[in-house]
Amino acid sequence: MHLISTEGWVIIVLLGFTLIPTIVNGIYLSTRSFKCRTCDHIFKAQVYKLLFITHFNDDYIIKCPNCQKKRIVFVLKKEKRKNSIGEENEY
Repeated sequence: MHLISTEGWVIIVLLGFTLIPTIVNGIYLSTRSFKCRTCDHIFKAQVYKLLFITHFNDDYIIKCPNCQKKRIVFVLKKEKRKNSIGEENEY
């Protein structure tokens, strides 16, 4: 006795292949900082806001929490700084 038909497994596998990279990308982007092109505000976005956002290359369309405008924002690169002990940390 089969619990799920062959077509059901195909749907489950296809959903897995599309949802898993989307979730991983959202988690990755939530660790990055964004800079609004309108007001130059630097902010971090929450994972759920980053899951299905529109983007092209490194340009993302996100609503700025400062000016409340939905515009293209810059993704800021992580920079390495030395702390007081001399160890390098990414910010």
